[in-house]
Amino acid sequence: MKSPEENILDKAQLLFSQKGFSGTSVRDIANEAGVNISMISYYFGGKNGLLTALVKSRLEIMKSHLGDLVENKKLTPQEKIELLIEKWVEKFWEYRLLNNFILRENNFELMDELNELITEVKMSRYNNFRLIILEGQKEGSFKKDLNIPLLYGTLSGFLKHLYFSEDFYCQLLEIEENKDQALLNQMKIYLKSLYKYIINE
Repeated sequence: MKSPEENILDKAQLLFSQKGFSGTSVRDIANEAGVNISMISYYFGGKNGLLTALVKSRLEIMKSHLGDLVENKKLTPQEKIELLIEKWVEKFWEYRLLNNFILRENNFELMDELNELITEVKMSRYNNFRLIILEGQKEGSFKKDLNIPLLYGTLSGFLKHLYFSEDFYCQLLEIEENKDQALLNQMKIYLKSLYKYIINE
């Protein structure tokens, strides 16, 4: 069962994506979450604090998972990359409403406040990704001349593109039932094959 805080964050994510930050009131979020306004103030201190907590909680989950992968001594670098792709695709799709909100939010003052947090988490995520690639290069299983920043960007860019063209790709791939899950599975298979081809000696 979700905690009151997590329930509020989930409803805020939905409303921010649908109506934007400015178009969503604390009362809207409270009504959707089935709580009173004072509870949101108690947990988050207001709408700005709620958004900061929302972005931080979602980004930190991926950051933590990558850190665990880097430290895992039982997995090969190739296995780590495949697990990274699995989790990244799943979490991107799970939090795609928040990603959509961040990508299209036009409240520049608000995004300036969040930008430092987003950049910090992205850099941590990239550094962990880089460590896995370097590990594979050191043991000789990955190519030495990989452009790691662009290799990292390939994954995030691919997911964003498919998110904004989901219906188009479902049509091309002839996916008619369980579209989200079917597309998710095909993305995982394709990205694993692509990365295996690019990075392996």
